[in-house]
Amino acid sequence: MRDSTVQSKIRKWFRKNKRPLPWRGEKNWYYIWISEVMLQQTQVEQVIPYYHKFIKKFNTIERLAKASQEEVLKIWEGLGYYSRARNLHRATKIIVDNYNSTLPPIREELLKIPGFGPYTANAVLSLVFNQPYGVVDGNIKRVLSRLFAIEDDIRESKTQKKIQQLMDNLLPSKYPGEFNEAMMELGATTCTPTAPLCPVCPLSKDCQARIKKLEGILPYKSKRAKIPTTRSVACIVYHQDLFLLVKRPEHEMLAGLWEFPVFKLNNGYSDSGFNISSIRNQFNLDISLKKSWPAIKHTYTHFHLKLYSKLFEAVSSEFQSELYEDYRWLGIDGIKKLPVHKAMWKVLNTTEAELEAIAKRYIVDT
Repeated sequence: MRDSTVQSKIRKWFRKNKRPLPWRGEKNWYYIWISEVMLQQTQVEQVIPYYHKFIKKFNTIERLAKASQEEVLKIWEGLGYYSRARNLHRATKIIVDNYNSTLPPIREELLKIPGFGPYTANAVLSLVFNQPYGVVDGNIKRVLSRLFAIEDDIRESKTQKKIQQLMDNLLPSKYPGEFNEAMMELGATTCTPTAPLCPVCPLSKDCQARIKKLEGILPYKSKRAKIPTTRSVACIVYHQDLFLLVKRPEHEMLAGLWEFPVFKLNNGYSDSGFNISSIRNQFNLDISLKKSWPAIKHTYTHFHLKLYSKLFEAVSSEFQSELYEDYRWLGIDGIKKLPVHKAMWKVLNTTEAELEAIAKRYIVDT
């Protein structure tokens, strides 16, 4: 196949079939950057409402730089992969302070800024500054695996390097940003993971996978190792009409988000047989168990979580923990104003009626 033929076909198809996305055609580099960060490992349909909310609240890089991490995580709440939001926030401060609020259009400089890995740097430089960097996301990996009938395991780094090289070679000297965007769009809407729409694909006659009848098999992806299951207890501790919330520390997963204190169960340890004295010692709390709920289930990238909920009454509001440095005693409304991760929202949704009843009962009694 000729590279120029592929370039011509895909760009012509894109101009006719591209979706009217809110960031598409945007000239403001800041908006493009926000959209690219949000789109990493996340479907377009999920990103769109978050993008609108985010841009409405932080319509300039200066406003985002001045915001607190808590504000940023709250508006990101539910979108997942929260390190993206933390890095985005850190990056804005660096760009405002060190680059006079202007994104440096130099790849080596961008790679020094938090959150700017090779993909994000290539995407922004290509889409905003029309620089000749090939962008390779999951959609493009799939398109190129089929277009060139690559039968190697797409999970392997050598295969990904091969695909990056193919994309770089395909990239036209004119309008490389549009070509990158067109290839991503083709993978998202036409060259889909299952049941690809080959009859309407502009590259169907060039596609080696279709010629070899491999379009339903490629890309080849080896099976992941079995994901382990972690079992923990969400300790819902109340004192009078307030509940204990703790902030995830910076070095931990879900850093900066809030939760009820979590106690990890050892292997083979049933939730009904856990030792309450261990929780008392770990959190320096004088507590008594009042109620238990069945486990909620939640899946992260690398493990499944079974999270049991247990309600405890504390004698006082004293709290101390080696894991959690920041904590607050809050009512239900106060909890909802904090950035809380999805698993903890599941716990709150399951227990909210009971917690509200406890708070109301205390107010009435006093």
